[in-house]
Amino acid sequence: NTFPINFTQDAPAVFIGPSSAIKQRIHVENGQLQFFDNPAAALKAFAFPFGGATGQRNNLRGPSFSNTDMAVIKNFKMPWSESQRLQFRVEAFNVFNHPNFFVPNVVGDATSPAYNILLAPGSLGVINATAGEARQLQFALRFDF
Repeated sequence: NTFPINFTQDAPAVFIGPSSAIKQRIHVENGQLQFFDNPAAALKAFAFPFGGATGQRNNLRGPSFSNTDMAVIKNFKMPWSESQRLQFRVEAFNVFNHPNFFVPNVVGDATSPAYNILLAPGSLGVINATAGEARQLQFALRFDF
């Protein structure tokens, strides 16, 4: 996506720093949810891919995703007929209500070129949304005949 002799820089940044610069630790910093342990060090670890420059790509991993669903089902036979039954079921989605965070603003994101992030370093690593839903419960009663 970048031309080696051109300086228009429409390509994402490449990683040139130490891996310790992109250490992940989700915490609140300046009133925003921050993904990187040290956003300033993470910003310095990326650079534009100038002609002949080398670096790594695809070395960041987003926040982990954890989701547990559960269901409890109880069947009751009806006393007046063996072929009829009543089923009660409870289903829980994200039963532990674990927060899952969306991918943060990072250098090299395909939707925001590196130069946009580098001009606004305060947005690097900021998490703006959650992925998935909060806990949901569902109850059902079913009669088979």
